[in-house]
Amino acid sequence: MEKKKQVKKTPRIDFDKTKFYALEEAVELAKKTCTAKLLSSIDIAIKLNLDTTKSDQQLRGTVSLPYFFGKEKKILVLDKGLTEKDAKSLGVAHSGDSERIAEISKGWLDFDLIITTPKMMPELSKLGKILGTRGLMPNPKNGNVTTDLKKTIADFKKGVNQYRTDAYGNIHMVVGKQNADTKKIVENIEFLLNFIASKKPAAVKGVFIEKVSISSTMGPGIKLLINKSSNKVSSNKKANVADSKQETKDKQKTVYLRQIVKYAQKKKPSKNPENPPVVVEPKKAKVKKQIKKAKKTKETVKPNVVTTNKKVVNKQSSSKKSGSKKVVKKQLLKKAKPAASKK
Repeated sequence: MEKKKQVKKTPRIDFDKTKFYALEEAVELAKKTCTAKLLSSIDIAIKLNLDTTKSDQQLRGTVSLPYFFGKEKKILVLDKGLTEKDAKSLGVAHSGDSERIAEISKGWLDFDLIITTPKMMPELSKLGKILGTRGLMPNPKNGNVTTDLKKTIADFKKGVNQYRTDAYGNIHMVVGKQNADTKKIVENIEFLLNFIASKKPAAVKGVFIEKVSISSTMGPGIKLLINKSSNKVSSNKKANVADSKQETKDKQKTVYLRQIVKYAQKKKPSKNPENPPVVVEPKKAKVKKQIKKAKKTKETVKPNVVTTNKKVVNKQSSSKKSGSKKVVKKQLLKKAKPAASKK
């Protein structure tokens, strides 16, 4: 019998999940707490004070971090007059004109990014169902719809990360790898936070960056210390301890407000100054009495009337008129019987 290979398990590191860590310490913890067998990436999650239902508070765009840890993308350049031969001169995987757009409509999708000019957007907009669902549709906010193609291609080759707020106002992004140097990851995080702080909308008041946490692939989240007054991350361990203490105090002092409606009582001024003023009933009690009176009047008065387009006809009168001859005959017979009995 062959012996089964024993997989070496990484030692589990216990740490305080409620504590706020300095930047360098948090990055080292994220590397140690990684339990995945693959080469994991270090991700950042930033909670922003945004109302995403409003159009002016939706952040979206691109950032080029100092150190890029993502994958190389296959770039497709679309412009009028370009052919596949021009791809090598531009340093791109594919290039073309409206012929390439026709191939995409048939199902060709051997690319990761499209860079194009504003002239080609009317033709590309027809492929919204194909490109939009896969996140490949060019957008001026992402920077891949420009007039200067060479500059944008060079920027995207260096490494450009796209950011976008979700429904809850969070931004997620890859900041480094497990085998990367901690200093490089720290530089990326500091650059990203300063960049997002500069994109604060004018309508937002108060603290913009509320919370920041770091985690590895399939690893736990580690909270970062942030100076909320300036919205900058702290790299020192002793710095911003007051912010963490204030957060714990705010959690303890949770107040739940209930809206209580009170009906004010009016006072009538008395004619005699010696006597005290008479207190009038509250509005609510008055309204209830008026509703009860209205209901009683409706129950007592129920006219048995049928309305038609031409005339108003009373049911009782109509029934008597219709059977008036029969009633008269019955009354005459009743009068005739006692007269016969007397004789």
